[in-house]
Amino acid sequence: MTIIASCFVPIPALVEANSRRGEHWAKKKERKDERGEHTLANLRMLGNGNKLYLCDIARRESMLVRMVSISVQEPNDDNLAGSLKHYRDAIAFWLGIPDEDPRVKYVPKWERYKGKGQRGVRIEFVRFIEEHLIDIREPS
Repeated sequence: MTIIASCFVPIPALVEANSRRGEHWAKKKERKDERGEHTLANLRMLGNGNKLYLCDIARRESMLVRMVSISVQEPNDDNLAGSLKHYRDAIAFWLGIPDEDPRVKYVPKWERYKGKGQRGVRIEFVRFIEEHLIDIREPS
């Protein structure tokens, strides 16, 4: 598997489960919208050439989108997937395909923040052939 393109969104994914109880729904929506807007802005920096190339691959072949949350504390897998949902929605919107399209597999991952650089989400677009795929959760 080869990474075709990647970008970094310097806004950390937030685990919403069991937190901020009693918070007004509009505040939560505002926070999620902000993450989606930042994701789209960073994806746009990849340029139209990359977008057309990635869209073409997504429509003709299979593509893996690895969303790597870089944070201090490791969330459980349910919370990790949930915290990256608005990033996934923004990626699908940018590609112009539904986020449940079977040709694109979204894989949430986590990396420990080592105190260098920024916390946030790294998005990696990977071209792959399903027949040769052993485990999509581990990079080769």
